[in-house]
Amino acid sequence: MFEQYVTDSIHEPIQTEGTGFALTVADVYEVIEPGRIDFGGGELEPARTTSHESSKRNPDDDYEWWTLREGQYLIEYNESPSTNCPACRSVSWALASRSRRTRA
Repeated sequence: MFEQYVTDSIHEPIQTEGTGFALTVADVYEVIEPGRIDFGGGELEPARTTSHESSKRNPDDDYEWWTLREGQYLIEYNESPSTNCPACRSVSWALASRSRRTRA
C-alpha cells in the first residue's frame, strides 16, 4: 500500500500499524555548524555535522538508543520517499541535498 510513497521499509507490517507510516532512524547527527542556502536554492552549504553517540540501555537489547538533549539534530531515516510519487519529489530533493552534508 505504501510502496508508491516509501521505499526501503525495514518491517512494513509493524511500520503500517495504525494510521500513516512509521519511519525508522538509521542515524542521528549533531549540528556543529549551521548550513546555508541562497534564496533561489541554487547554492547550498550543508550543515557541518558529527554522528551522535548511541548506546544500549540494557546489555541484552537488540538495538541502541540515542539520548537527545537540547540542541539541533539531523535525522537519517532508513526509508526514502519514492521517486514515483509526485507529492514526494520535494522531500526527495531535500533528502538528496542533505546527503551531501559534511561531517566534523
